[in-house]
Amino acid sequence: MLNLSMFVRIFVGLALILYPLLVYLGIKVFEPKAIGIGLIVLLVIRQLALKKHLKSETINPVPITLGALLLALLGVAFNSLSWFLFYPALVSFIFLILFLVTLKKPPNMIERFAIAMGQPSSKELSSYTFKVTLVWCLFFILNMMISLYVTLYETLELWTLYNGLLSYCVMGVIFLLEYLVRPKTNVSRE
Repeated sequence: MLNLSMFVRIFVGLALILYPLLVYLGIKVFEPKAIGIGLIVLLVIRQLALKKHLKSETINPVPITLGALLLALLGVAFNSLSWFLFYPALVSFIFLILFLVTLKKPPNMIERFAIAMGQPSSKELSSYTFKVTLVWCLFFILNMMISLYVTLYETLELWTLYNGLLSYCVMGVIFLLEYLVRPKTNVSRE
């Protein structure tokens, strides 16, 4: 059964995934200040809903939430859309840092996901997931650079297309390729 906390987490998670589209549509109707207030409310609700689950989360959402809150507060203070456009690049930057840190302090991020999904820890798993974590780090670097470029130099429509669709397509391709390559390694898929 879906409890209220889980429903809120799913709703807010979807809203954050759809963030570029919501910003694009929202700016047609609302001032940037209103979008910022809406984002602040979503982030506070998300943090409250996640509060009791923070220790069980593989990726701590607090750095992303704090960064998003800072951008939202700046957007509200200056009533400027520009601050909201940096959110996707900020998310990629924070994920890059989180993934890089785990390369130095094992288990690496992908290994943490595998273990959380019931995969037994092993030397083969660590070696394989280290490489996959590196691939994700490269993706985050490229994604952040492209996101910053479209934020600074392109139209809102291209920003929305890249951050709201194309970057998700690239993530999907990485997931698919990793899934197709995984059986060729000695890492079981149980």
